[in-house]
Amino acid sequence: MTTGKGTGYMKVLISILLITCWLYSDSFAQGINLIGPPGNSPMSVVINPINPEKILALCYDGNLFISNDGGISTLSVGQILGIGKLSINPQNPDIIFGGNKQSTDGGYTWSTLSISGVQFIFNPFNPVIVYAHDGFSIWKTFDNGTNWTNIQSFSSWVNSISISASDTNIIYSTNNDGIYRSTDAGNSWEKRTDYYPTETWFLNTNIKVNPLNPESVFLTNSFGLYKSYNAGKTWNFLLTKTYLSDFIINPKDSMEIYVLDSDVYSEEGSVNVFKTTDGGAAFLKINTGLPLEFSPYLNTVDMNLQNTMELYIGIDILGTYKTTNGGESWQQTNLTYTPVEDIYFDPDSAGHFLTSVNYLGILKTTNAGQSWYSMNINPSLYFGNITFDNMNNSIGYVCNTFGYDKTTDKGISWERKHLTDAEGTFWSVAIDPFDSRHLMLGQRHSLGGRLWESTDDGETWKVNIEFNSNVYRQIIFSKSIKGLVFLATEKGIFKRNNYDESWTKIYSRNNCFTLKEDTSIVLFTTSSGRFYISMDLGKSWTNKELKLNQNNPYIYDIAVPEYFGNIVYILLDSAVYKTDDNGNEWFKVTDLPVSLNNGYSFIRFNPFDSSLLLINTYMGIIEIKDSTLVSVASDNHHAIKNDFHLSQNFP
Repeated sequence: MTTGKGTGYMKVLISILLITCWLYSDSFAQGINLIGPPGNSPMSVVINPINPEKILALCYDGNLFISNDGGISTLSVGQILGIGKLSINPQNPDIIFGGNKQSTDGGYTWSTLSISGVQFIFNPFNPVIVYAHDGFSIWKTFDNGTNWTNIQSFSSWVNSISISASDTNIIYSTNNDGIYRSTDAGNSWEKRTDYYPTETWFLNTNIKVNPLNPESVFLTNSFGLYKSYNAGKTWNFLLTKTYLSDFIINPKDSMEIYVLDSDVYSEEGSVNVFKTTDGGAAFLKINTGLPLEFSPYLNTVDMNLQNTMELYIGIDILGTYKTTNGGESWQQTNLTYTPVEDIYFDPDSAGHFLTSVNYLGILKTTNAGQSWYSMNINPSLYFGNITFDNMNNSIGYVCNTFGYDKTTDKGISWERKHLTDAEGTFWSVAIDPFDSRHLMLGQRHSLGGRLWESTDDGETWKVNIEFNSNVYRQIIFSKSIKGLVFLATEKGIFKRNNYDESWTKIYSRNNCFTLKEDTSIVLFTTSSGRFYISMDLGKSWTNKELKLNQNNPYIYDIAVPEYFGNIVYILLDSAVYKTDDNGNEWFKVTDLPVSLNNGYSFIRFNPFDSSLLLINTYMGIIEIKDSTLVSVASDNHHAIKNDFHLSQNFP
């Protein structure tokens, strides 16, 4: 046997059928709120066995959320690297294991283990004893994870392990070459299976012991759900499906089983939640309230042990859903929030804004994020920049994988436009403020970026220019000089004048870019942690040293609020800074409590209150109040309608 000691601590559709989901802002600190929208892809959801109002959800992107009110509101803990499927101590729920991490305070902080477990299971009667498998070996601890002993190594992959709740000496392991059982708490193992229907029968298996009878075992694999009455020697078929992603047995009534069917690649393409109340003789679909037309994966399920009518399921992209009546109906919760690609504020209505979300489409709120609903747009694609016509804000565009979607009724309905022979994702869109029939689209491409241009309202398109750069960060039309447009790419910033076909490089590098237009045009850009400003349309640049006590910080965005003179904001991974003298001196506005969105986070200003900054992150939108600013826009929104250009700060 080998032993190890733990050391060191380390403190992400079909429209959702207009299902409205109420959000209660998650407050991080004074002036900072998380306002949704709900979604993401929870891989693991666990219910606190002592306090079932407390729910934890871990998403595939590593972000961890905690709700203390049954999913009404949520707290974002952050992105926990190395964490995996969660397992919670049944007697002391402050102790949680997942991946190579352990928490002893209910999930708020995490330490690093000496092993990395694919799955952890607790001895239900003595939960200081924990078992874990890492793929080929089974480990055991007698002291809550401080020391681990390798009690068994297998030559084939371990898919899952399960312990009997009635006799904790009995443990099952389902491997790629068969099913094994220990009757002495893991000291020795016996191969149990006598029957092999096919060579692949044991692949992707998930085994669970009947909590009331250790000889009764359930198993899912690539063929369906099976039950053994003789401790795994022979198996009886219960339900045919090619991919059952998870299931749970009612610990108080083992005849009741819930099964998640994610059989998305079958001819039927079925995604369902099934329930049996007679041990598997008959199954009933219980999908009411679940938007499964999108065919998302159903990742995980957990049951409230104090009230077995209450369950939670984690669904790819859609987030976490809850039932309180044994599956008769389901409602979306606010347990997990989704990454947001862009935000557009309706300049006519305070609190109304749209967000673009990958594979969900366009979500809208009419109450500043308290609730959200899905707009009528075909999802299942990447979505990017949103912008609306400054002269007619009923007309808008959103980029997608193959081109763009267009609305002529403020987003109520959308028409998809595919560009001929277009390869790669369309990232940014801009409308000429002097001629709304003149459009530009920036495209990411594996061989380099492309700029597409239309002068007839999108009826025809041509590739205007191709660069040796796979990202167009921004396309910005000047609002004061007709024909002047700027193009920011990862290889530099380019300028075009007077609608001619030639582009001039005005800066060779670029992290982010924006401009300010009042009495003159001022350009801002960043590169390698430095801030640059140009007063002559890019002919010359002045380096403004940041002096932020950070070595070459990555700057995600530059943002300039309307009507506030020389104020400029910059967005870093850990904080927001601002200057009120065009970059000579910088002040920290706030630290950021959450991770930013993969290098493409941004700052947006609420047009009705420019002291409110919205930032997109992996965990949804955070709203920041800069109390040093006094809003001048709340009574002048029609002026903003004519001046406000959301595309100018798009990352």
